[in-house]
Amino acid sequence: MSRLRDKIALVTGAASGIGAGCARALVREGATVMLTDVQIEAGEALAAELGPTASFQRLDVTERAEWDAAVEALRQEHGRLDVLVHNAGGGVALDLETITLEQWRWVQVLNVDSVFMGTQAALPLLRASGRPASIIIVSSV
Repeated sequence: MSRLRDKIALVTGAASGIGAGCARALVREGATVMLTDVQIEAGEALAAELGPTASFQRLDVTERAEWDAAVEALRQEHGRLDVLVHNAGGGVALDLETITLEQWRWVQVLNVDSVFMGTQAALPLLRASGRPASIIIVSSV
């Protein structure tokens, strides 16, 4: 298929699970994809499996400086971004009575603040192509 031919995509949390599935689908449809994750070995292995239209960049989505570095690497390589997939996320397996405020705040940074930071960092590249771009946010409750 080639519905996404000539599209440049960035997928967070792409080393496994839903993110890996998104990356596979994007490549299958013709996109060039930057896979990002904190799981370096798994991310690099998947990028190698997907072939020359896939690359891997380590990205801790909770750190703005890492977002800036990933977006800059994408800019240098491709000059634009057409599809941003916010997939990275997680939580802690604790109930309300035992979770600490620090743990709760980490969950918020991982699942909410990271989307803000990533979108803000990527916005100039999303606009750079002068054509419609997509931001996809994967979440669960």
